[in-house]
Amino acid sequence: MRLLSLIPSPVFSGPHNHDLRLSSVLAGEGVSTTILLPEEPGDALARLRSAGAVVITCPSHRPDVPVPQTVVHALYLAKLVRNIRFVRGVIRKQSIDLVQLADPFHLHGAIAARMEGLPVVVHLIGMGGSLPARSMGALITCRLATVIMTAGTGVQAAYPGLSRLRRHVVSYFSPVDVSTFVPNRERRIAARAELGLGAEDVVIGYIARLHPEKDHFTCLRAVSLIRKRFPSVRFVMLGSIDPGCAEYVASLWRTAGAVDLQPGRDVIHRNAGASVAHLAQVFDIYWSTGVQEGATTSIGEAMALALPVVCTDSGSVREMVQDGMTGCVVGSRDFEALARVTIHLIENSALRKQMGRSAREQAVRLFSAEVCAAKHLEAYRTALSYFPSGRRGRPRRSGPPPDFSSDGNSIRARMR
Repeated sequence: MRLLSLIPSPVFSGPHNHDLRLSSVLAGEGVSTTILLPEEPGDALARLRSAGAVVITCPSHRPDVPVPQTVVHALYLAKLVRNIRFVRGVIRKQSIDLVQLADPFHLHGAIAARMEGLPVVVHLIGMGGSLPARSMGALITCRLATVIMTAGTGVQAAYPGLSRLRRHVVSYFSPVDVSTFVPNRERRIAARAELGLGAEDVVIGYIARLHPEKDHFTCLRAVSLIRKRFPSVRFVMLGSIDPGCAEYVASLWRTAGAVDLQPGRDVIHRNAGASVAHLAQVFDIYWSTGVQEGATTSIGEAMALALPVVCTDSGSVREMVQDGMTGCVVGSRDFEALARVTIHLIENSALRKQMGRSAREQAVRLFSAEVCAAKHLEAYRTALSYFPSGRRGRPRRSGPPPDFSSDGNSIRARMR
């Protein structure tokens, strides 16, 4: 099976990590993955290729200077025919069998696939913005997707009408390399020294690109409250800076200064790149405050590191974090609740360790690449079963899709 995965962002984030973690597992099951990225500034291309992923770039529809989103959308529509033509050329040249979209809002990939007689798998990984935007996303997926994959059931519920398509919807969690994201004392000591942190510092961490939807402001305000009681608390942000988000980053540092947090000491930022699993060893508690999250990969990575997670209630995070067992869930943008719960964890080291152990167990059980691969193979085989003749009439084995379970064990045996 030859899979073409379209990711619209040039900045490494969840969809890129998803394909990178799954590609080797899927390759063992006969699925080869080609990733299509836009030709735009960003770190995704270099990181994917350095890890051995097969990546093709396509012409960008975005201008080189920041412009309103309405202009970006208009330019996309103006170049829609060109983009469709480009994807169709890739499909033919690479003999693609199945097209996968990282989100439903870049429909040129789905149109190109349908014009070439191929099935389409669409991912819904976030909340999709406003209700009108989610309604448009649901309309596109219902019309063009053969199978829809949602990051947890909470995301599915956010898109109007998808609950009526249960037969075509597969729920999953993003894959985590649980053999790399594992607690390690030696790496923790080395990472703390690298970031200039003391052994007694209590470190709260957040793995997320610096983008408004990640809401780092809530974190800064909560850290300010916590440090009034625990001056040794440090906040570490690991993530790249999205193009066009320079003002957001500048406003973060202005806010930090306004609440008496010193950049580089109280608040530390690093673009960790491929070193996330190493630098995240410094954390004692993990935060996730995104306002449009589905089931973010970084929560799974933190849980694999045996960290208690305090997160805001968005999308499917309650399906990942068991409130009171593996972490705590608070209201969106509620920095006082975030601080209050975190103070309780700082004061109770035994509770932190207990939650961390439970989090690690759940991460291995739910978020491993093998479990995620089983879900994707289920979706791919289901999608292909609706197109038994293959691209342009090429014969393909037909019949009902196999009955996959979701535990990730003995994937190959279940495919026979």
